[in-house]
Amino acid sequence: KMASKTRGYVGVLGWMSAKAKYVDKICGWWRTQGFEAYPLLTGPPELFCPTWRGKPTGAAFADKLRNAAAKDKQAPVFFHAFSGQGAAMLAHTFRGMEESEKRRIAGCVLDSCSGAMDRHSALGGMRSAFYAQPKIGDALAPVF
Repeated sequence: KMASKTRGYVGVLGWMSAKAKYVDKICGWWRTQGFEAYPLLTGPPELFCPTWRGKPTGAAFADKLRNAAAKDKQAPVFFHAFSGQGAAMLAHTFRGMEESEKRRIAGCVLDSCSGAMDRHSALGGMRSAFYAQPKIGDALAPVF
């Protein structure tokens, strides 16, 4: 059971076609550290068509985090993205957030995400939208 006072909120963005049990294990680790963690599982359709199944996937995930984080407006928000799919979904999530919500982002963990590529290449265009991601801040230091 979660403590009444959270250390923050974490959006865990899985790799392409990740199984829920593996992403849930990562969310579980964050929960043991005192954070509330929320997973996002996506497949190939969401990468190529982010509006698959109605509302854009990133905007829907931003809504989910917004509703959760409304309980404690002082708690920071973190993201833990895995692989290229997680990075792409993170970029889409940022687009679904208001500027005031983006200021609450205390850090991002980019786990197995590719580095920035030339913005003229096919994948580089997708990743170039991600150049402005927040860096891991001092707020994450007490976690590790």
